[in-house]
Amino acid sequence: MDHAYHGCGATVPWLLAGARLFSLGAQPRGTQAGPACGDGGQAQVARPVQGAHLIAGLPYRIFGAAWSGEAVIRQVQVCTGDGRGWREGRLLETERPFAWRLWEYMWTPEEVGRYILRCRAIDGAGCVQPELPRSDCESYAANWIVPVEVTVVPEPQTYEEEFVI
Repeated sequence: MDHAYHGCGATVPWLLAGARLFSLGAQPRGTQAGPACGDGGQAQVARPVQGAHLIAGLPYRIFGAAWSGEAVIRQVQVCTGDGRGWREGRLLETERPFAWRLWEYMWTPEEVGRYILRCRAIDGAGCVQPELPRSDCESYAANWIVPVEVTVVPEPQTYEEEFVI
């Protein structure tokens, strides 16, 4: 390969046999320019974890981290799957380029049931994290939204009957 590869928001410079290194941001030969926005940053939910049980009517802190390689993170939005759409999370860290940004969102689930929690980053250039996976992306370059399924229950679950000594 004699050109830089652009995929999933990352540009991978290839070192060629002749010690020729293409700079970050170089466009591959014979291709159209990449999307005007690139792929934006990435945010992920750290808590609650996949499969967690939350209690209806009690506030819960959804939190995680967001990052972007080229622009600072300006906003993280959260969707709880309760029909209210995307809502703004609160950024906790000082804005710095090339740094993770912690965030949180307080949510009180009112109804019992299953919910799909999602979050998305918006960077300083206005680029929004993609919702769906791209077929040409794998590994660390993948930055689509990763959903977390939780179950809201009416009351705390106890396991007294299960633990017999």
